[in-house]
Amino acid sequence: MSENSRTSKFHKAWLMMAVGCLCMALLTMMGGMASFLIQPITSELGFQRGAFTLYIGIQGIISGFTMPIWGKYLPKIGIKPMVSISSVVCGIAMALYSQCTTLTGFYIIAVFVGGFLPGCTILPASVVVNNWFVKRKGFALGITMGFGSIAAAIMNPIIASITPTLGWQKIYLILGTTILIVGILITLFIQDHPSKAGLSPYGAEEIGSTQTKPQEVLTGVTYKNAIKSIPFWLVTIGIVLGMIGITGVNAHIPAFLSGIGLAASAGFLMSVFSLSGFGARILVGSLNDYFGIRVATIATLTIASIGLVMFTFIKGFPFAAAALIVFSVGVPINTLIPPLMVTEIFGKKYFSEIYSLIGGISNLAFGFAAPFYGFGFDLTGAYTIPMYLGAAMCIATMFLMLTAVKLGSKLRKSDESPEPSANSIG
Repeated sequence: MSENSRTSKFHKAWLMMAVGCLCMALLTMMGGMASFLIQPITSELGFQRGAFTLYIGIQGIISGFTMPIWGKYLPKIGIKPMVSISSVVCGIAMALYSQCTTLTGFYIIAVFVGGFLPGCTILPASVVVNNWFVKRKGFALGITMGFGSIAAAIMNPIIASITPTLGWQKIYLILGTTILIVGILITLFIQDHPSKAGLSPYGAEEIGSTQTKPQEVLTGVTYKNAIKSIPFWLVTIGIVLGMIGITGVNAHIPAFLSGIGLAASAGFLMSVFSLSGFGARILVGSLNDYFGIRVATIATLTIASIGLVMFTFIKGFPFAAAALIVFSVGVPINTLIPPLMVTEIFGKKYFSEIYSLIGGISNLAFGFAAPFYGFGFDLTGAYTIPMYLGAAMCIATMFLMLTAVKLGSKLRKSDESPEPSANSIG
């Protein structure tokens, strides 16, 4: 480590965390704002909610296919070109949503957004924080993954207030332009590994890590062995269920609140939810740092399931706010828990390849998440039954992930030896 980095109170890792935060803000713009556009678009164009929210699903499905590809070729093409190309395509595509008048149009553009979305959002954000931090990684990852909630808290009331005046078409134009500008800022500052700047990861020396050398030697389960292992598929299935159960309801919360007579408060309540989600990510990240991934996982999924059940009993504003705050603890399941789980079980050496595959599969699940609640509403006339099913998915996810962590310690040891893994499939 250079003398400057030893004596300086500021470590560049925190700047990289800020860059990762901008990546997550892009994710919010491409996905989180859709919840406020469901009602005006379906009303104006005469779409069924389930059919319309399939465009959100298509974004998730396509990003599920492309995220492993981005992860595989990231070391070859470099993180700056990846972010630059992806953000330009996504910005233009988001602006083109403003010209859609048919479901087919929304579906086609969703293919382009979904195809390039991973390259400028969650993948670079996760890789940067994972590489730049040893100490307080959970805390840093919590802030990074939670920044989308801060962006949502700022943008939700703005979007809610200006959409009736400007119309949903101009909202898409504004979002597309903003994505292009933020993408340029990310490209200018992002750097995927401290060794390229002659630095060590934050906190490496304090914990006596071998990562104090600029030329860091990483260890971990090989990609080939990981994808054949039982822990890999337990984690993947768990994240899929958690993605559907927790993330799927997010897009429907404004419509749900409107349906129970809280339309006027929906924007404010969504801001409360977003800010709570940010705090939840910091909380869960800190739980991981101090108590380990098991405690963080149990807390996240148990409290989220309670929040989903609370939704079914909402009668007024105070209880709605309380339910949203409780449910927000489950938000880290789709962005924070997966990278921490991958590092815990498989190590850092093949992180981008393994994480991008798990993330890709979970994004496929995201493609069915919003429609799951949308079609559930269309079939039953309410969100009650889908929410109970979502709570059950949370509990199932918890048991799958805890089992994966237990088996993962054996997998790491066996992969370091010449013998075949005892936890391998086939």
